Amino acid sequence: MVKLCKKLIVKEDYDRSARHYDRRYSKIQGVKFNMVSNYLPESGLLFDLGSGTALILKCKKLRRLRYIGIDISPEMTKIALKKHHFYKNFIIGDVEHLPLRDGPAENICSFTVLQNLEEQACFIKEVRRIIAANGVVILSALKKSLNLERVKAILDENHFKIDKIVETPSSEDMGLIIFSI
Repeated sequence: MVKLCKKLIVKEDYDRSARHYDRRYSKIQGVKFNMVSNYLPESGLLFDLGSGTALILKCKKLRRLRYIGIDISPEMTKIALKKHHFYKNFIIGDVEHLPLRDGPAENICSFTVLQNLEEQACFIKEVRRIIAANGVVILSALKKSLNLERVKAILDENHFKIDKIVETPSSEDMGLIIFSI
């Protein structure tokens, strides 16, 4: 039997769950977004890596900003597109190999993606490549599967620093507010 790579398994899992994703996870994702909402931008350009169905766009604070969501799942992206978010764009793509030029991202967020990656270091290198000078990165990761020391080491290798760690008892995730150094 051929062993499938983790990335393909994740893509297929999200494709299968896309129709039911918002109903099942809207509340859970909302808790994560609220946990870091003070750090989300109100204007500019936000890249949402692993955007799924773009649930983050329910945040009223984000209504005025430009938004590009990138997700590996075509089915999740189709759901996001059906929501008719004006001035919001979506790309089907791999966050470990982003289909973007260097340095356009003023702000990046990525919620509950790290544990789904085969190469977290590759993802962080891509974030480094596309982040603009003085850009802000907001990540969340499942507490139960996060090796914080490993993530800190990868961030350090890529000239990032965790400015703040945000947690709430009601969230299964830990939020990381990251700046370039």
